Amino acid sequence: MTGNSLSGNRLLFMPAIIGLIAIGLLWLLPAVGLFVALAAFAFLPPWGRTYTERAVISIIVMLGVIAIVFPRNTGVPIDSATARITFTGFIVLAVGLRLIPRLRTVEFPRVRVADALILLLFVGSAFWLVRAYMGADPSEILSGLFFSGWDNHGHFTPFANTYIDQQTAWTTLDGSTAWNQWYPALHSTLWTLAEMAADGDQLTRIQLLAPYVQWTALSFTAAMAAIVWIASDLAERITGRNKNTAAIIAILITGAFTVLGSPAFLFNSGFTNFVMGVALVLVASYLSTRSVRSSVTLGWFILPLAIIASVGLWTPLVLGLVPAGVVVLWRLWKYNKAYSIVWLLVNLAAGVILILTQSQAILGAEQNSSAAEFNESIGIVAVGMTQFDVGIAIASPLLAALFIALLIQRRRGILSVGFAGPIGAGVILAVIFAIGATAGGTDPLTSYYVLKVLDGMLLTIIPVIAAFVAVGAAVVLAQLSGAVKILATATGVVFLAVAFGYVGPVPENRMSTFIAAPGVEAGVIRANGVENELVGEGIIATANTAIDSGNNLKYTSLQWDGSGLLVNLWLGSLTGTLSVEQRDFYGGLPPFPYDLATLEYTAFAQTINTDLDVAAYWFRPNSGILLEAEGRKLDPQRFTTVQVIIPPSALCPECAVN
Repeated sequence: MTGNSLSGNRLLFMPAIIGLIAIGLLWLLPAVGLFVALAAFAFLPPWGRTYTERAVISIIVMLGVIAIVFPRNTGVPIDSATARITFTGFIVLAVGLRLIPRLRTVEFPRVRVADALILLLFVGSAFWLVRAYMGADPSEILSGLFFSGWDNHGHFTPFANTYIDQQTAWTTLDGSTAWNQWYPALHSTLWTLAEMAADGDQLTRIQLLAPYVQWTALSFTAAMAAIVWIASDLAERITGRNKNTAAIIAILITGAFTVLGSPAFLFNSGFTNFVMGVALVLVASYLSTRSVRSSVTLGWFILPLAIIASVGLWTPLVLGLVPAGVVVLWRLWKYNKAYSIVWLLVNLAAGVILILTQSQAILGAEQNSSAAEFNESIGIVAVGMTQFDVGIAIASPLLAALFIALLIQRRRGILSVGFAGPIGAGVILAVIFAIGATAGGTDPLTSYYVLKVLDGMLLTIIPVIAAFVAVGAAVVLAQLSGAVKILATATGVVFLAVAFGYVGPVPENRMSTFIAAPGVEAGVIRANGVENELVGEGIIATANTAIDSGNNLKYTSLQWDGSGLLVNLWLGSLTGTLSVEQRDFYGGLPPFPYDLATLEYTAFAQTINTDLDVAAYWFRPNSGILLEAEGRKLDPQRFTTVQVIIPPSALCPECAVN
């Protein structure tokens, strides 16, 4: 037996044993086994030069496969068995790839400092994001999500719907179309599979609040860790010497941006799927264009899977993968013309199908609307976006052009396509959304979708900036003596922290000129939201009353006291699957506090929608008197009132939320 055969057998035997252990734990001790299985799939496959690179490639494969196997709005079962079979399949794939003769002798990478730093960033930032929710009860968790960001409701809803219905097609209580059914929900499908695989107990919608926080935090930090990895890998590729130093500096810069910068507000607001989409497109584009070998060995399968996954995360982002697709096709053509033609035809067919189905689903949400009208309707939305450095985002195309020029000068021009594609797509999308905003009379720089795209461009350009700054810093450090190098490094770390503001608890009596780091400020908002649990207490108490009384089986729940639109949206999602009609009813409610105008609106809504039955829940005596006196004027078969018993603390005036 030759030495290569012995080495190949050893490299096959070790992954097989690890895979068997992971599969056994997944089925016997699911809560532990799931994380072991995910770690195994991240590190066992024979792709990637480093462990972090293997992990990010594995994530792309996982997202793409899940999007194919569990497509949106279908009855493919998602339960404990199918979830564990899915993750078992990923481990089998990881080990099975080594049966291919050319892959059998692929060695395991050595552990590097960069890998350890990125892992530390992933664990530390995930802990920081969930720390405010640790040990909190459902009321406190809900309050934290409520005050952190509006879209937490929008993304909890598909997660809860998929989990409860055990499929991506959701059944509403009134039998009509489910609200948010059309929205790309690959992220919530992934979270449902993970929760099903880890816990065989059937949870209620209220009990799903804690897992929602857990899986969003892990997904968010994994996406940001992938962006950090790009900075480190790019720094290594564009520097001559001191590759490790450049990579470490790039990690520190992008890591500081992740923990202390504006991305934390994206997590607070419930935009994790958007961050996942940006990271996915950026990583897939970068991996597919960074070298000839990478395009041929990785790009051919990474790019199609990334296209499918990005459509399921934040559909417009898929435009950023087109330039990388051109590069991969060109390099495949040089490698094998027949193979490149087949690859092109298959991907064109898949792309056309995805575009048609997704565009029909999105436009279907706005019935009788053309594409231009739909663009205008979303362009005029001028609330809900998080704060970030708009200046750098707007300047990102110019910055990208500068870095492209530097790479061309180094004869690495093709490498720039990896980030130029997503930046260029961002410019196109920003212009399209700006046209819609302008047509609707909204300032483009206040438009939600224009700002969303600009924030995505910021996330894309930051690792590139970090990589080039890290290369320059590494060159400078290499010229310094030991003591001066230590002093310079310490100065750089302090300066980096100061650049993001004060790091630590926010003082009770701070100066008017004091500005906390965005990441710290976002953490304070989460903590304050959890501590202000009155809103959560009211919603949870009302939801429990509705569930216990069985009214959720027939009626649309309406919380009368301490209420508002977002309160009722949360209530609707915690008691059942919201329909489009129910969402429209909530959206038309008069401003809080509710009074006779609210009852008049309810009567009108029931006239328009003959299937709309409403149960009004109250806990303040004055509200009960009003509803008892005036509510009887409505059809008693279609409108009922229910008293909610909640803790006395929730009866205070401060619990009223507009």
